[in-house]
Amino acid sequence: MKRTLHGAILGLGILVLLGMMLWQWPATALSLWASTRSGGSVRLTNEVGTLWHGSAELALVNDQTEGDWPGRIEWRIRPQWTGLGFSLTNATDRAGVLVQGHWHGGVWDLQPGQGYFPAQLLEGLGMPFTTLHPGGMVRVQWGAAQWQGRELTHPWTVECFLESLTSRLSPVAPLGSYEVRAVMSRLGTHLTLATRQGPLQLRGEGEQEAGKFHFTGQASADPAQRFVLAGLLSILGKPEGEGVRLDYVP
Repeated sequence: MKRTLHGAILGLGILVLLGMMLWQWPATALSLWASTRSGGSVRLTNEVGTLWHGSAELALVNDQTEGDWPGRIEWRIRPQWTGLGFSLTNATDRAGVLVQGHWHGGVWDLQPGQGYFPAQLLEGLGMPFTTLHPGGMVRVQWGAAQWQGRELTHPWTVECFLESLTSRLSPVAPLGSYEVRAVMSRLGTHLTLATRQGPLQLRGEGEQEAGKFHFTGQASADPAQRFVLAGLLSILGKPEGEGVRLDYVP
């Protein structure tokens, strides 16, 4: 009887110890997960706190450069009876984001959300942004989404607004404001680019299937700015009609 009681107490003590260790799991665990899931394109550094509640600096990384998110990203992961609730927040004068969702039984549910950040951060995505060196602001909003493992269970729409876009390659500022709309599904991603206003006119469509992305479109300039923007247009693509053809395959 005493051996059974002692065994039960020892087992309970081990469970409590494991629970305390898990609760104090360092924030670097989330950094490793983010890097692995993104293929190294998302990097968290200078982590503070734990896996459950912490903060870190975020950067988008590619072979040529990286884009650093202004301020620190704070996260919270909350155990619930039905799974785990999670949130990512950041709010500064230059950037802000609110991401909220829930994980249960291998299913990820993402709530509608939005964010804003300086366009310079886009350089972390690689070409063509590493060539353009963009300025301005980017505002993003998305609808609800659900993943079963790594597959979307239904199409997910993300809208991105590039406001007062500038480039180091052009004396014209701003070049314009643009809207990018992406619809993602388990079959791939369809992307459209349209000009809202501005002297640089951009339009096009992109498709991602089987891990490969291809974007085609056209760039042109208002007649009054055509001569000034000729250099930028020559960098963006090959002459076609009154503008240039955009053809991008990363």
